[in-house]
Amino acid sequence: GTDDIAASKVQSLVQELREGFSEEERKALKFDQVVAPSLLGPIIQSRLAQWNPLNDSSADSEELIVLVLNLATVNGLERSIDTKRTVFVNHILPRVKNAFESTKWNAVDNVENGVQLYEALLRAAERVLPSKEKLREVQEDFSSVLPTDAIDENDEINLVDLVKQEVMFDVICPKISRALSQWNPVLNTSGSQLEHRIDLWVLPWLPHMDHPVILPQLVTDVRRKLRSALSFLQRNIHDDKTFCNTSLQMIKPWVNMIKGKTLQELTSKHGTTRLAKCLSRIAISRTVKTQHWNALNLVFEWYDSGLLSKLEFLSLIEGAMLSNWVDKLYEWLVSKEGTSMAALADFYCQWKIHVF
Repeated sequence: GTDDIAASKVQSLVQELREGFSEEERKALKFDQVVAPSLLGPIIQSRLAQWNPLNDSSADSEELIVLVLNLATVNGLERSIDTKRTVFVNHILPRVKNAFESTKWNAVDNVENGVQLYEALLRAAERVLPSKEKLREVQEDFSSVLPTDAIDENDEINLVDLVKQEVMFDVICPKISRALSQWNPVLNTSGSQLEHRIDLWVLPWLPHMDHPVILPQLVTDVRRKLRSALSFLQRNIHDDKTFCNTSLQMIKPWVNMIKGKTLQELTSKHGTTRLAKCLSRIAISRTVKTQHWNALNLVFEWYDSGLLSKLEFLSLIEGAMLSNWVDKLYEWLVSKEGTSMAALADFYCQWKIHVF
């Protein structure tokens, strides 16, 4: 189309100008860093004019980024790194940063498209200027492709780190932190689930929050919110099984981020009593095929997830369930209803298999 023809003409002009200067003159003029990107600027702005980073699909955004960076490819790969870097920093990065800064982006509701856009931007940054380690690997294998000065130990911050700083640490993390501080537990209309559970909109970002200060503070804030949310559920969900299920769904996603002892202290205070009530109400059936195992399976899931200490788990099984189970078994043994010993032996074996 017309844009492609115009872009081709501008690229040819940049190529001609570049060849008209010696290497020393190009360096003095900062041709690749300043002149070439300035000449390409209007074409690039035209290509980006209709781009809506957070509304467009991540695939479309990534395709557009690649297209724009290709416009900066003049005289082959080896002489385009500086030009591409400038185009990326001056045109692409600000558009994405502004999108995340906008009030239209909500850290709680717009998680998936935000993560996909950020990861697409990281991939683009890596393609423009890989980390120094990767550049060394490439230079060793393809010394004719990359110039000897492609790796400068005193060079500016690499683009991946720049994206992390400008977008993740300066914009996204503060927004997530504010959203977390403002979050309060609210039940859905049925009263059985939490609205906007924090794991659903915080955990997708955690792989990118590799910051020595931000990440530990975030985990501390999450721990505090989990504690208050458990207290809220304790007060507002009266059905024990619903409380235990909802609490498990809220806490379980964090078992790899928060120390097991911390989580067990939370559950010991708020969850153990409710689990005991669930177990104590199990209706023990003579026929194992008709036995409902939901409450028992729930306790096992809490324990397997690391939310119950071994001592509390055994106390729940022995105190809340086995005492009832033993009473029921004794009742059948001494009853005159004619339950066969073979049936009782099968009952015992099936429970042993399921529980022990």
